Amino acid sequence: MLQSGIETTTTTSGTGTFDLSAPTDPLRVGFVSGIGSGGSVFYRCEFQSAGQWEEGYGTVTAGSPETLTRNVVRSSNSNALVNFSAGTKRIYCSMSSEGARFGMVGAVPVATGTANAIAIAHTPPMRVLRPGMSGRFVAGSSSNTGDVTLAIDSLSALTLRRADGTQIGPGFIRAGSVINWYAHTATEIRLNEPISAIERLSEVVISGTPTYAEFVLPPGFNTFKFDVAGVSPTAAAVFGFHLSVDGGSSWLTSGTEYGVGYMFNRTPGFDVATTASFASISTAISSTGFMRSTVELTPAPGGSAPSSFTSTGAGLSNTGPAHEIWTYGGVSTQTATRPNRIRFFANATTFRNFGRITQMGIR
Repeated sequence: MLQSGIETTTTTSGTGTFDLSAPTDPLRVGFVSGIGSGGSVFYRCEFQSAGQWEEGYGTVTAGSPETLTRNVVRSSNSNALVNFSAGTKRIYCSMSSEGARFGMVGAVPVATGTANAIAIAHTPPMRVLRPGMSGRFVAGSSSNTGDVTLAIDSLSALTLRRADGTQIGPGFIRAGSVINWYAHTATEIRLNEPISAIERLSEVVISGTPTYAEFVLPPGFNTFKFDVAGVSPTAAAVFGFHLSVDGGSSWLTSGTEYGVGYMFNRTPGFDVATTASFASISTAISSTGFMRSTVELTPAPGGSAPSSFTSTGAGLSNTGPAHEIWTYGGVSTQTATRPNRIRFFANATTFRNFGRITQMGIR
């Protein structure tokens, strides 16, 4: 770490730990006063009369005398530890070019507080937070369950958002993960992350003649995508899905938080209706056809959402190209009852013994 105004002397000779004397200039402070015992710091030690100097980083420890360990970065001894001659040397906190290029020395703070009201502490503490400043921390033992604030040292807690400015979803900050952040404005901190990161989560290969294919919707993802390939019913039937907020013990029969979805369909006669089933109901998929579609679930939009599904475009035809179908759920704001499981089905029948559904998540 760096801290201004730190300068003192040492009479240490050889290559051992520096014993630090009190500052001789009343406008300077010692290493323990400026950094804190146990803190890490960049230093430069100079012994002008002997032409010796050393730059490095070390750990400060309180005591009589205070001490500073030595990890050399550059020196007058071919960048190795200097075997200092006897005499008084000047030693002070100094920027290292490596620190400027690759980051400051210092332990990454481990978050305290709660999962949704995170607090971090540095040694020495941050006195002011300006837009553009950045840092990192290790998340605590619990993943977040909702919106998050971050309090840095003694500064006021600020809202922590994703890189695109959206709220952090439940489970996004995973326990024990390293979180990079930056000050976006004087009142908002954002994650220093890719805008989206897609992960392949799971896949169900249809075998036998199952009545449904089911997936967990894990926390920490903003959007889920399902690639439906080669799925076909054993008899003419509709294709759709239900959502659950209780791990599949029951299935929703009204609008849900994850109420926006769409399907790119290459099967004739596909339509969408009813908030209960997200199902294609106007024309059944024949047992000689198959589904090649993408299903996407995203958080319900802000504001007022329609209470039923509607489709865009000029309608569906049995012979035309693929159509994009948008569906809107009846809930417009996120709630604690976030869906955690999805079940795809062929209504009143079973799937044939081929095809697959692949699940992906976008953070």
